[in-house]
Amino acid sequence: MLSKVITIAQQKGGTGKTTLAVHLALAFTNYHNFKVAIIDTDPQGSLGKWFMIREEKKLSNDNLTFKTASLWGAQYESKTLKKDHDIVIIDTPPKIESDARPSIESADLVLIPMAASHVDFWATG
Repeated sequence: MLSKVITIAQQKGGTGKTTLAVHLALAFTNYHNFKVAIIDTDPQGSLGKWFMIREEKKLSNDNLTFKTASLWGAQYESKTLKKDHDIVIIDTPPKIESDARPSIESADLVLIPMAASHVDFWATG
């Protein structure tokens, strides 16, 4: 299988980006036995907190790697991680601007989580 990069992006906060990243990572590692890397580019660090709790509770999985990066650094990090992983998932902060461009451009697939409301649709531009 060729490695794939999935970026989860949305300019609005609270749409479930990190939750989606976590569920995708666990599904790919637990149900498909893929080697997955997750990159947290959000300064809030929720993905890192989740990963550390899993480590503390001994729930870690050898097929799951965690990294942090800036939005600009995510492109380099994802390219490096693709060499040893089947899937690389990039979790982005709630903003879409020029800083987010490298994370989006490096992706094979961009997922944009949103609720089905007018306000959420308007936030997508």
